[in-house]
Formats: sequence, structure tokens, C-alpha cells
Amino acid sequence: MIDKDQGPLDIANLDEQLRAFFSDLPDRDLRELGICLAEGITVTERLIDSPMKIAGLLCTPDHGEFYARISQDTGKAFPVYTGSRRSIGEIGGYMFHRGCLTAAYRPELPSLEQFHGAQCTNVRSSKNAQDFFWGINLASVQETSNVGTLIRTARAFRASAIVVGKGTGDPFSRKAIRSSVGHVFHAPLCTVESDRQLIEFARKHGLLLGVAHAGEGSLDLDSVMRELPALRSSWAGIILCLGHEYSGHSEQLLESADIHIRIPMGENIDSLNVGAAGAIFCYAFASGLGFIGSDGAPAR
Repeated sequence: MIDKDQGPLDIANLDEQLRAFFSDLPDRDLRELGICLAEGITVTERLIDSPMKIAGLLCTPDHGEFYARISQDTGKAFPVYTGSRRSIGEIGGYMFHRGCLTAAYRPELPSLEQFHGAQCTNVRSSKNAQDFFWGINLASVQETSNVGTLIRTARAFRASAIVVGKGTGDPFSRKAIRSSVGHVFHAPLCTVESDRQLIEFARKHGLLLGVAHAGEGSLDLDSVMRELPALRSSWAGIILCLGHEYSGHSEQLLESADIHIRIPMGENIDSLNVGAAGAIFCYAFASGLGFIGSDGAPAR
């Protein structure tokens, strides 16, 4: 239990459990410890502002009093330890230069079915854009920097749900957290076990299942955007699937999808990085569905 008036502690007195959390970071899979890390001031502030439980924070002395006060003012009461950049870097095993390093316990993500039941009731009958289910499926995206970038993008464009699966790169890895700039801590993440489960979910709830696919027979994105008003009146929502960086989508998903969509490109370019493609798709769908506009408030 942290004393309510406790200030920052010296890193020389870092307890064993926190030392284990922060040690040898370049070579660690933090999933084994059930934690994730926020590196830097901006990412740490987004973590503190989230519902996640914080285990502890390391920072340089110039930030110590500030974070100790934040710890108490927010009611989270996490320990704050201060030390030089060198001493923090020696524990972490890398050149530390971001001001602070914060460990938090990983959340248990709900299934897509659980998330939909809690967040998206009566979507078919509502005319409010925010009641229309607009999801993005990242279950095949493996590179964690792409996962983090797409989480940040999907949150910026107000996706109702961001679906991850067994094939997704760890969304709470250090690289994904950095790429998302901490937005992963606030993102509407949920899980599926397989493509079959995703397909069955879409069918059950009357959701259009779209795949980003550059193959023959795919519709150009701009033509799909012209049809969005009609699609909205016919479906309870849309889930857009982004494929694996190299192998794309499974045959099962391609065969079961209601629509294949491609981004028109110039000659001699066969594909875009999935992060870039995802940004184009997210903006197009969010604007076409009315999730963003002149009165749309940006994500924090």
C-alpha cells in the first residue's frame, strides 16, 4: 500500500518485483509477466488517464515530484522511483532517454461477441452514425509497428471496435505501444479466435464483411464509397478486414466476404504498406459513414 503523502523514492530502493518488470527489456517478452510498458511522457500520460492498473513508474529526478503527485491525485497510488538516465538505462538494458518508464498490468480483452453486446445494441434501427457498428479486423496483421499504427488510426477515425486475434502482433508490445503513441490504452480492442468465428459473428448480427484485397474482381474504394448510403440502410454495420503483410487473407475469409475492396494505384505498384492502406480505408469509411466531419471531435 502506498502512503498517501509518499513522494518519489530512490531507484536504489526499487523492489524486486518492479526490478523484474523493468529489467533487460530488449530481450523480454513482457506477456510472460502480464505487463506492458509506456515509454515517454506523452505515452505515460495516456496510460495514467486510462482504466489500466499501473504497477510502478521510473523517471528522472526532474519529473519525480510531478508523477508522485499525479499518483495520489488520480487515486491510482502507484510507486514512483527516480534515478539518473544512466541508472534507469542500466536496469532496462538500453539507452534510456525518454524521461519516464511506466509498467502496467495487461487488461483481459473481451471477445467480439461480448464487446458488441455491451457497446452496440439496437444498431440496425438507429439513425445515429455513432450507433452504426464500424469495425476493423487486424487478426492477420503481424508486424507490431503496423498493429500500433493501425490502432492509432482506427481510434482517430472512431472505429466502434478493433478486432485482434491469435495471428495479430502483440498490441501491448513496446513497439506497438510506441507506434500507437499510447492510444492502445484507450482503444476499443476485442478478440476473435478464428476467421470462422468472425464470419459467423458478422452473419449473426447482420454486418457487412469487407476485405481489403487487390485481386481481380475487387471494387475500387471510390465506387464503394458512393454506395455507402445504400449499404447503411441494408446492414447493421461493417467490419473491414486488413490482411497479413505478405500472405493477405485466408481463402475462407476471401470466399465468405460480402465485398472485396481495393485502392486504385498507379502502374508498377501492386500494394501499399498495410498501415498506409489502413489509414486510407479508415478515413474513407469514417467520413462516408458520418463518423467524422466538421463537427467531429478528434480522439485525445
